[in-house]
Amino acid sequence: MLKTNSKKYLQNIQSYILESIDGTDYEVKTETKEQKMQFLFDCFESEYNHAYNKRRYPNLQIRLANWLSGLSCINLPFYGDDIIKLAKTLLEVDTLPKKTKERILANYWNHMSYHILKLNK
Repeated sequence: MLKTNSKKYLQNIQSYILESIDGTDYEVKTETKEQKMQFLFDCFESEYNHAYNKRRYPNLQIRLANWLSGLSCINLPFYGDDIIKLAKTLLEVDTLPKKTKERILANYWNHMSYHILKLNK
């Protein structure tokens, strides 16, 4: 099992995130990493990152995690079984202990938000 701070895991999750961003339905060109990240953050800004939410959730990572859980312009798994399946793929394992699965499900949106912000730098 890969550690979540290993280079291989970081490559896996960054590749997955970039593959999940598609602006076709919005008629936006998203072929490069920069275009994909710009499109994602443009959607975030217009849909969720308004003044009220900035006051309510001062932490950008938490705001982004809340927005991601609303299923907007990025195609991330939403259901528990699909999230666990993705985690197994990213961690390159066949099985996960129950406690690990629970931790993954509890922190999923925050974890994805963290890696999106990291990828955007």
